[in-house]
Amino acid sequence: MLAQAEQADPREEDPQRLPEELARRQALRKKMDEACARREARAQARAEAEKAQARRPRAQPQPREGRAQGPSSKPPPVAPAPEAQIHLTDPDLRLMRKNRRESYSQGHNAQVVVDAEGSPWIVGQRVSNSATDAGQWEPGLQSIPQELGQPTAVLADCGYASKEDFQRLGRQRPGLALYGSVHREEAHAPRRYDDRPLDKLQSPRKLRDPVWGAMAEKLKRN
Repeated sequence: MLAQAEQADPREEDPQRLPEELARRQALRKKMDEACARREARAQARAEAEKAQARRPRAQPQPREGRAQGPSSKPPPVAPAPEAQIHLTDPDLRLMRKNRRESYSQGHNAQVVVDAEGSPWIVGQRVSNSATDAGQWEPGLQSIPQELGQPTAVLADCGYASKEDFQRLGRQRPGLALYGSVHREEAHAPRRYDDRPLDKLQSPRKLRDPVWGAMAEKLKRN
């Protein structure tokens, strides 16, 4: 130990060198500043997209749900919301969870397109940073390689239910038959073991929108 101490004494330390703790703190501060800048840029891009959407002409005015009627004249916020989050090392990560019974975690949403004709083949796959599956119909179809051909019918569960997707895909691919559930699984197949009181069981919500109603009738016929 004395020999090691004698060897350490003559070493010259750089007086300009920051302590290791301070150096790590500065690196962390730099990462945090970069993350805040990315969060602000994301909020500005979202605001610009909403402005562009509001400037598009509409064939018919779309009434808003709730008490307020008509399009909102309030400009979209440019600053990020107080609850907006961003990951320090991977900006593409989002805070999400599988369902209401699961805890939140930073991650991605893996999407797969499976052949439903009896084979277990995965014909398309992609990764999304959206916490929900809504809006993933088109990207999922685009992930299918052209060499495999394109499907003539698509089936998805209620997590993918989106009126805009139904209408847009119906216009873009008129020969593609869309089958999307508009109710949760309990509405189609009751639980095998359900100990809840009868007054706690919820009936499927009534479909008031004609798009949802048309899809529900389509599923009943097929």
